[in-house]
Amino acid sequence: MKSSVILFLFALFIVGVQSQSIQDQYRRATRLVRYNNINYYWYGNYVYDASHPLKCEYPIDLSADKEFQNVTYPDGSKPPSLQFGCLNYEDCCGLECCGDSRTSTVLICGIFLVTLASCVGYKKYQRYQIKKSDEMAMATTNSALQPLLDDTNIEVHAV
Repeated sequence: MKSSVILFLFALFIVGVQSQSIQDQYRRATRLVRYNNINYYWYGNYVYDASHPLKCEYPIDLSADKEFQNVTYPDGSKPPSLQFGCLNYEDCCGLECCGDSRTSTVLICGIFLVTLASCVGYKKYQRYQIKKSDEMAMATTNSALQPLLDDTNIEVHAV
């Protein structure tokens, strides 16, 4: 998670260099920062984005996130969090969007269907083998008895 903060600060630095001094940009929590195709907004300035509809929030802990200690709103107060959007099938992970749940769901369903098809196929194969074995036994029995049945000198009596 610390690397996410460092990467975000790097993006913040780039935006600051491009638009105005880094001091002013960094200290005034009014503008959005675009990084890795995601718009980051300081708390209260979030704008809904249909391409990233899941709203995420990264709480700023000033004791742990020393990088954000100098960030203030124009009135001097400190923003409690950063807000950004992720895709519907992603999760909020710190300052990033992670986990494409569609891929894992499709993978799990695929594995289940292949396992199910294998079990059904194996059961059908077992039944086929049993039927084939029974037919072979009947053919063997019939071929062994056939000469006796064809013999006209043999009399069959009920017992």
